[in-house]
Amino acid sequence: MAAIQFALLLFLAVITHHSTHGEYPNPSEEEPDGNPAIQAIANAVRDEFQEKSKMKVTKFVVIKYIISEPTYLAAINIGGDQYCHVKIYRSPPEKPHVIDFQCGKKRSDLLIPF
Repeated sequence: MAAIQFALLLFLAVITHHSTHGEYPNPSEEEPDGNPAIQAIANAVRDEFQEKSKMKVTKFVVIKYIISEPTYLAAINIGGDQYCHVKIYRSPPEKPHVIDFQCGKKRSDLLIPF
């Protein structure tokens, strides 16, 4: 039993070490005030997201994110109380691009890799 517990703790430590999570408050959501690097990556894929989703968004503000390089998963406010979870691939020197997305989310929804 102790060996299984140790293996589980080791596994969790490795996962935690290799992933970065972030959530930051953004009360106004008019201007991003969290991680500018993550927001810049999201800004770089905004047009592609709009094309793939066939939606015209009024905002594109990252409210929380998970990084597991080269993949980024971001919860993004696209206007009002509408949110999408967007999976972005970024591996320099290539420009970032949208891998997948899920819309119809709420601000309170957990950001779970898909």
